[in-house]
Amino acid sequence: MLKVALPKVAGFLRDDNVATLSLLLAMQPALRTDLVGRIDTAAQAGEPDVSDGAAIEERNRLLRALLAEAVCSPDLTPEIRRSIEAHMINRAARAPMRYVPNAPAIITSTPET
Repeated sequence: MLKVALPKVAGFLRDDNVATLSLLLAMQPALRTDLVGRIDTAAQAGEPDVSDGAAIEERNRLLRALLAEAVCSPDLTPEIRRSIEAHMINRAARAPMRYVPNAPAIITSTPET
């Protein structure tokens, strides 16, 4: 798995950074002023050089942390919630490595109690 997946990680992170920042910018009207300021700062910083894997990963951590905070906002509209859900589903579908099987196991019997 690693032999195939590892070369795809940097591209995934770059794409994820762009998608996450786009979502965060769209969410700004429903967010607190201080969080909007941190999102704007992240946007102004721009994307790291494509050859700097550590910087790409660090930017991903920052953007994911901002998103984790933003999704807890009490003022999110149903439209924004649908955008968050779509973002997370698309992200999971693009992930180059998975920690779980692609399909759930089928349970054919239940344990006796």
